Amino acid sequence: MQHVAVNWCKQFIAKTAEAPTNFISKLGVVAKVVALDSIDGLRITLDNSDMVHLHPSGNAPELRCHVESASTDKAQLLLVTCLNYLSALH
Repeated sequence: MQHVAVNWCKQFIAKTAEAPTNFISKLGVVAKVVALDSIDGLRITLDNSDMVHLHPSGNAPELRCHVESASTDKAQLLLVTCLNYLSALH
């Protein structure tokens, strides 16, 4: 997501880390959060093997969103849903 200030990214990631289940449910995903990793932004791993990784860009005013899922179609849907949700907030 372009044109997002680093401070906004950091605040959003910190807030999401406090309540990752709320974030995941707002994406319409029905799964349990099984792991959080905050080494580089926030990586949320779910019990269905889906993963969402949010982090500010190191060289541009952007919020990066990476996803993994069981299939390409499912990953694409998760990515689009996540980016649409983030765009509505910002």
